Amino acid sequence: MKKLLIATAALAVVAGSAQAQSSVEIYGVLDKAYSNLESKVTAAGATTKTETTTTGGSGNGAVAGGQNYTTERLGFRGTEDLGGGLKANFVYEARIGQLDSTDSGDESGTMPTRLAFVGLSGGFGSIAMGRQTSLMEAAYGAGNSSNQNNFIGTLYVSGQKFNNSRSDRLVTYTSPKMGAFTLAVQYGEREVKTTTTSTSVAGQDEMTVNLSYAAGPLTAVLSHTKEETKAANAVTVKPEATVLGANYNFGPATAFVTYAEGKNKVPGATANDREAYEVGVRVPMKAWTFQASTYDGKDKVTASATDSDVSGYQLSALYNFSKRTNLYAVIGSDEVKNTAGGTKTERDTYGVGVRHQF
Repeated sequence: MKKLLIATAALAVVAGSAQAQSSVEIYGVLDKAYSNLESKVTAAGATTKTETTTTGGSGNGAVAGGQNYTTERLGFRGTEDLGGGLKANFVYEARIGQLDSTDSGDESGTMPTRLAFVGLSGGFGSIAMGRQTSLMEAAYGAGNSSNQNNFIGTLYVSGQKFNNSRSDRLVTYTSPKMGAFTLAVQYGEREVKTTTTSTSVAGQDEMTVNLSYAAGPLTAVLSHTKEETKAANAVTVKPEATVLGANYNFGPATAFVTYAEGKNKVPGATANDREAYEVGVRVPMKAWTFQASTYDGKDKVTASATDSDVSGYQLSALYNFSKRTNLYAVIGSDEVKNTAGGTKTERDTYGVGVRHQF
């Protein structure tokens, strides 16, 4: 009997130890806002105005559900200690909060997958496979004073981006920290061929390289990405972009700057050249955080020899009830002006909301 009790106790210790080596966390964001978005398009001397007001909306300026500060989500992430310094990691994250953007009362909507990947990490760094965030997002994040929120008025939400925010079938390697530097490489490929002709029916390749620097008050991320979309053994779209984002913490305030340039080539047709920069500041004051930014740039369509000037600004204030819950207010504006045709699109927005992170 004594031996049985000892054996049972030993098994309980082993089981408890094994369980302690694994962890799973449930996390998410709920964010509801009252927002107003006004759009004016002026062409040939006539102006068309559209205004959308939403209560409880969750989304961004292009989503029927309205704008809020952070996209609502529910996620699961976990780590398992495999021994010898090796760990297994996973993340699954889905979008929530906007199952019915038509206000019809229908509850049969879906929860789109934002992230779904598994990976290994250790002394070699880390490697992950699956649906992931583009490495380019880190460069935009380093230079954006407004936490890459969903409201218009920042370069991040201006339509000047060439990269996807997230993509499927990605493989990402991140090196260990080398002094103040970290290197990351991301690659994704998908190709469909017919069995009889070996013709590429559809496909997409993408590759991004990041170099990050973080030491003391300075953080900077330089990112370069290239993509190719294929059909019938031909490249149909070929976007390429470089972004440098940085911020410096002066103590009372943190200054932010972003520089972005890129090209989107369509063989035998049009091509876009884009260049823009953004500057911003973030000022914490006790429970408050104040944020401001402005951007300016150009978008050139080479085939039609037309240029567009783009610009915008955003001001926001957050009151932190706690580390997890805050109240926010945002105003923003952006403008796209076609210098050849005289067409101008102006958008103005404001919103107030409450965000809770768990």
